[in-house]
Amino acid sequence: MNLNFLNFLSSNFLKNEEDAQTLRELEAKNNSIGLDEDQTNWSAAAGGWGARNGDSVNPDQQSILFDAVFENKKQRIAFYRSMFNYPLVKKAVLVMVNEMCKPNADNEIATFNITRAFADQFNKTEYKSLKKEFDYVINCVFGGSCQIRNMVRRWLVDAEQFVENCPNDEGTKLVGVKILPAYCSLVIYEEGKATGYIQDPRMIDLQATGDIKKFTLDQISYSDYGMWGANRNDVRGHLDAAIRPLNQLRAIEDALTVTRINRAPERRLWNIFIGRKNDAAATAMINDVKNKYRKTLTINPVTGMIESSKNVQSFTEDIFVGKTDQGYGTTVEPIKSSTEFNGQMDDVRMFQQQVMDALIFPAQRWANSEGGGTQFSVSPEQEVNEITFQEMCRELGQRYCDQIIKHTFLVHLKLAGFKKKYLDPALYNINLNGANSFEKIRQLGVWEKMGGILGQLQTMLPTLANAKPDSEEPKPLISKQYLYESILHMSDSDILKNQQWINQESEALLDVAKAAKDESAPEDEGEDLDGADDDIDF
Repeated sequence: MNLNFLNFLSSNFLKNEEDAQTLRELEAKNNSIGLDEDQTNWSAAAGGWGARNGDSVNPDQQSILFDAVFENKKQRIAFYRSMFNYPLVKKAVLVMVNEMCKPNADNEIATFNITRAFADQFNKTEYKSLKKEFDYVINCVFGGSCQIRNMVRRWLVDAEQFVENCPNDEGTKLVGVKILPAYCSLVIYEEGKATGYIQDPRMIDLQATGDIKKFTLDQISYSDYGMWGANRNDVRGHLDAAIRPLNQLRAIEDALTVTRINRAPERRLWNIFIGRKNDAAATAMINDVKNKYRKTLTINPVTGMIESSKNVQSFTEDIFVGKTDQGYGTTVEPIKSSTEFNGQMDDVRMFQQQVMDALIFPAQRWANSEGGGTQFSVSPEQEVNEITFQEMCRELGQRYCDQIIKHTFLVHLKLAGFKKKYLDPALYNINLNGANSFEKIRQLGVWEKMGGILGQLQTMLPTLANAKPDSEEPKPLISKQYLYESILHMSDSDILKNQQWINQESEALLDVAKAAKDESAPEDEGEDLDGADDDIDF
């Protein structure tokens, strides 16, 4: 599909050569014979988008496609947003945002590093230059940590995000970004590969007359949640699994509310004494008493109509009824309102748990066994659900960072005229800073236990004493190399680097000790002489 010069800014993004990652993907595509999972030809399915004959568009085909696909997309995103307004879901999403991206002590929302495998290809000057451009993108283009957190939250709710990269007038750098509405934006795939983006107001309203906008790959930084339905434009989000349990939870909450309201008023039970009257007379007597205390019949002097009104005596005044000497007579007994749900709260908690399980949210973060608040755990022994939640948030944060932040950073480098050497995404290790308190606690616990194990294994390692053939000490059972590789899980490079650091630190300590000994020797001798003189004088 030819998406060149789709709008007046396209030339700014197409003036540079393709980066190394794009060339690798193109080469892999040319040397592949298999079919991608998404075999939809979106240039044809989107009603003629990117057709070879001048990008012509068939309105009738578009209307069918938009009505069948994108109207559902709009409704799905709108429902996701309504789910976010539910307090339990909102709490889960906000906690996830904190786990994914949270400024550190230096108020940095993201870290920038060169991948270790390519670190030797950059000197300090190059690194500082790239770091300066990265800080500019984070603070000036994206607008800082608060704006990035809002973008991440919106991405979690909507399941995908289209971020337009906005250059300056000269087209030499990015000056800002704009979040496009996902419900009227679309990725164009050709044989399973993204080739561009479109935005059409008719995805919202088929009667709209706005122009259809087309974008190149560099004009848009796009990220999706990573789950799809019928095709890759049928994106499903993190909240999708919680739709059914949340609907059930809302329904049972509404039912309990209605039940509570209906049972709230206090009522009175009238036992009317009818003696030995027959059924007809007894019914007439009951109606007379009921009408007397429930409503009053009056004649309107103007219209002559009989009107009835409630008798407030039954609500605000005392009621007087008579009894015979045998104790027979009408009685009035109050019926208290029902304030108990008789176990229905257990159903509410069950559906709440299902909602949070669908969001993979650990129970200890939102409620304890009594249904109250939770406390911050400082124990290194954490539940599997907590560890799974942290790993999921870390993976989602890395996905968003790679697809949005890193892509925008590379686009900025292209516009700024950086050489092709610096445009390979594999060179950069960019991560969002998250709330890693639980991870630190778990890591400290692991190292604490590891230290105890190493203390026990120290006596089993080879030493000068137990290595002698005639030594009376127990023979060594574990080699240092096995300890490094199989117990500490250190690679060969880690072992060599660790040994180099040990040697350097040991030499530094020996040099400091030797220098201190040389400086203190004369003073020590003087102190001894002075001490001897003092003894003699005494």
